[in-house]
Amino acid sequence: SLRIAFSATGTVTSLAGVPESGVLVEATWLPEPQHSLHNDLLGLKSNNNMTCRLRLDQVNIIPREQSVTDSNGTFRIRGLMPGCIYAISVHTNPFLPNLLYDQLTRISSRSSPVDVEYAIPDHLNLQMLSSDINGIHFYIIRHLCTSMITVSVQTPDNYLPTLQLVVFPVGHPENIIAKHDFGIDSSLFSLSGSKLIPMIGKEHMMLLTSDLKSDFYVNVDAQNIVFKPKWNISEHFTFHFNPKLRNKLND
Repeated sequence: SLRIAFSATGTVTSLAGVPESGVLVEATWLPEPQHSLHNDLLGLKSNNNMTCRLRLDQVNIIPREQSVTDSNGTFRIRGLMPGCIYAISVHTNPFLPNLLYDQLTRISSRSSPVDVEYAIPDHLNLQMLSSDINGIHFYIIRHLCTSMITVSVQTPDNYLPTLQLVVFPVGHPENIIAKHDFGIDSSLFSLSGSKLIPMIGKEHMMLLTSDLKSDFYVNVDAQNIVFKPKWNISEHFTFHFNPKLRNKLND
């Protein structure tokens, strides 16, 4: 069958070449023909005789085509029209710390984190030909966030293996962000880096539960702490867990 649109494929990595997953890459149509083309950087030709089928009066209604990188850092943007020039770029947020500090609404995607500070190159202007484009490569640098959340439990050592901790947004216990088993993992739970950044400025709950049965112990009810992470501010939280065996005669 005759294809009427094509795709642009590439990868996103760190400066060290490590694949970066979950990064939003966009293609924005450039209706003005005077933009510099970067086809030659990919060993591609451009063709001044090709006509873009998109119309200038459609510029405000034509959506940006998008793709989110997979676990290998690979993206594929579909639906690009031959003859048209697109600016291919990584979605960045250079003012992320200020936005979070002021607790403003952040630009975000349900699929993509917004902690990319900048990308190299910042964009590529490519003219789509009558074939797919491959070999695009972006290097990204993420915002450095020094925030850390740590949690410990004050309890006798023999009770620590019975405890588990889960973290989720307030009001959404089904959206578990992190789990920690104090008997298997470690006696200290921590959250930092890319896992913590999307949580900053939003209320979350940490819920501590125990395997001990209330039929045999008292003081084993679930405990919770509500917290709101802040940019470049670390916080430590402590639970106190002091169960006691029930007295069959009195309890």
